Amino acid sequence: MHGVAKLFMKGVIRHFHRARNPLVFLKLDVAWAFDSVSWPYLLDMLRARGFSDRWRDWIAMMLATSSSRVILNGEVGPRFLHRRGLRQGDPLSPLLFILAIEPLHRLFDIATVAGLLSPLRGRKARLRCSLYADDAAVFLNPDLDLASISSPLGAPVGSFPCRYLGLPLSFRRPRRVDFQPLLDKLGSRLARWKLRLFSHAGRLALLKAVLSALPTYLFSAFAPPAWLVKAVDRIRRAWLWAADVTCTGGRCKVAWGRVCRPRDLGGLSVLDLVRFSHALRLRWLWLQRTQPERPWVGLPVPCDDSDRDLFAAATSVDIGDGASASFWHDSWLFGALPRALAPALYSLSRRKHRCVRDALRGGAWVQDLRSRVSVHLLESFVALRALIELVVLSPDTRDKFTWRFTPDGRYSASSAYRLQFAGSVQTAFTQLIWKPWATPRCRLFAWLFVQNRLMAADRLLARGWPNGYFCPLCKRNLETATHLFIECPLSRQVCAGVAIIATAPSLAPPPGGTTTASPSPVRSLLARITDEAAAWDLAEKLAEANERANTLAQKLEQCEEAHKTSQEFELEDPDNDPLLDAVSFIEFHGTEAREGIDEARTGLSRLFPYFFPKKEEPATFLALAKCFNPPEDLGLKMRHENMKVAVESTVALVADSQQTIDWAKVGNTEQIEQAKWRSLIKAAKLNTKKILAYLGIKPSSTPSSSRPEV
Repeated sequence: MHGVAKLFMKGVIRHFHRARNPLVFLKLDVAWAFDSVSWPYLLDMLRARGFSDRWRDWIAMMLATSSSRVILNGEVGPRFLHRRGLRQGDPLSPLLFILAIEPLHRLFDIATVAGLLSPLRGRKARLRCSLYADDAAVFLNPDLDLASISSPLGAPVGSFPCRYLGLPLSFRRPRRVDFQPLLDKLGSRLARWKLRLFSHAGRLALLKAVLSALPTYLFSAFAPPAWLVKAVDRIRRAWLWAADVTCTGGRCKVAWGRVCRPRDLGGLSVLDLVRFSHALRLRWLWLQRTQPERPWVGLPVPCDDSDRDLFAAATSVDIGDGASASFWHDSWLFGALPRALAPALYSLSRRKHRCVRDALRGGAWVQDLRSRVSVHLLESFVALRALIELVVLSPDTRDKFTWRFTPDGRYSASSAYRLQFAGSVQTAFTQLIWKPWATPRCRLFAWLFVQNRLMAADRLLARGWPNGYFCPLCKRNLETATHLFIECPLSRQVCAGVAIIATAPSLAPPPGGTTTASPSPVRSLLARITDEAAAWDLAEKLAEANERANTLAQKLEQCEEAHKTSQEFELEDPDNDPLLDAVSFIEFHGTEAREGIDEARTGLSRLFPYFFPKKEEPATFLALAKCFNPPEDLGLKMRHENMKVAVESTVALVADSQQTIDWAKVGNTEQIEQAKWRSLIKAAKLNTKKILAYLGIKPSSTPSSSRPEV
């Protein structure tokens, strides 16, 4: 809301300055009014606005519990209750203050209608004043001298630029000095922290929560200059890698561009300020088109051509009356962007921000190109005009904009930010590093290990820094991250022991050392761990599906016994037949069992890329397949030539179980009476047990709440 007020004030001031129309701008600090709001007046205002008694009672209780204490010489004084004012820092207080100060806005409108205040010139200034929090801004016509206005108020005469709602306000482009408060605020936050006492994980948490959040408000209202982004990134980078205000490039372990990528793309999910600024500013274009009744619509928005290109790629338009869609900048022409269809014509147009309705009325878009189209542009002009003539506007229907990257079709900053990473390659180790429970320090260490950026002796040696050279465990080879965690004999013994304790044979190191065919020993090790996690996930889902099948069988047996009892005693009410209850029960749980089997099939399909080589990179997948050495391991079985057939057979068993559940679901009452349900459920149990036996899982001895035994 404060961003909207700032945008409106800035747009009106720039409009009057460019039109050379005089204007008086009163900037009032109403902080005292914020602290002195009368509670009875506020409650009466809420009642007049139609708020319920319960809501007003909640507000009254919240206000009545406010109190303060005075600390004098380190001693806390007695508590005293408040009688007026709103709480500072409460997220509800600014909204209550807006309701309390709203009558002042209406008084200005009444005074304008009554002739006490002359109306503002032009159509851009739809509102005379902007009242938000403790900053109020009022526009007046300059009928009096500045001295006669400032003297009764006791206010000095200022000049632009000034600060409004924490942002620089001016009719010109902001200067460097206008952005300096942001850098000073970042530096003041660093000065309060115990720099050397934070681990890398702690620094990363503060980086995301504080240093990346402070520029958000400013970057949503301005397109940040390149020097400002570099200065902020310099502070953030120095804090992460050196816990200092500045640092050299040699102390940065990973390139900053990779750090600012999402986790599933190999980064740390630190905000990329340039991309995030684009995502935030797309909000103005979205509101401008979907809510044209807002008072700031028609004023310039802080968006450049790159923002408009991104917005056009992320939205689709169902053209209606054409009042909201931009002729050149929106994809309204059968899903195409006119500016992309005819870029040369766009560059020649004198009016580039017409809406579709105004551009098509009387061929205004052609008049914008009059006497400027040469012979070599006639082909593109004729093609564009042929498409435009096929469009028929609907005067009674508004243009409908749909955001393509959210389920509900509405804009969100997160989807706009994620859109700018489209086409990036996802990493295979996101679930391994970030999903399991582990301390943040361990996760960050594992991420650095995957990036091969641990400060082992090889990296210290390359930088000319002091190092011990030899591995501290075996004292034989150069200390590298790969050797320290994979190739060292002691590390191999540790991995083998963990594989035995965790009953996960695929975690055991391959015999005879690391294979030379593997392009990256680190990725080979992590691939084995990833496969083991996928196998556990598959086993858990199959065990859960087996338990649901057991539940169906038990329920069916109970219902059949109750049905026999009801027939023996010849119950008169047929609607209370237990078998009718069994129908709804089995329909529900049969659906759950089928969903469990579908999830198991999904888990099984996740294993395929690790065992079957792809044509584009066969060496990598063959090297990964060689990591599965124990004879009991599922990976070794699938490595043989005939194991693809075995996997397809397993999938067929799962499909058979799913079909059996489907048959059981559509069965009717006569089939239940003939006890065919029992045979169907037993068949489903048998097929599920075959799958579990194939994977080496004991279904009967493993509770559903514990981990299945492999």
